[in-house]
Amino acid sequence: KKTAAATNQDALIQKSYNLQKLNIKQAIKEGVTGKNVKVAVLDTGIFPHEDLKVSGGKSFVNYTSSYKDDEGHGTHVAGTIGALNNDYGTVGVASGVKLYAVKV
Repeated sequence: KKTAAATNQDALIQKSYNLQKLNIKQAIKEGVTGKNVKVAVLDTGIFPHEDLKVSGGKSFVNYTSSYKDDEGHGTHVAGTIGALNNDYGTVGVASGVKLYAVKV
């Protein structure tokens, strides 16, 4: 299993002020990933993205039944929370969580 130290994510974490302040590198090292935790992102939805694993979702807006993001903010928030710990993009605060999009 890859860890932040074993991927290019380590360099990214070292350069990212917000990830340093949250001590993400140490959290990952200690195995704190959010695994088996469900997180509902109540926002503009979550658009399919190669650095996110969305477990499901629901729309509560009257113009669409899709929970896909049509504005961008919800996808950004989802990435901050749960971007995968891989060699792509950034790493989320809890990269192992199960993300659910709730479009409101």
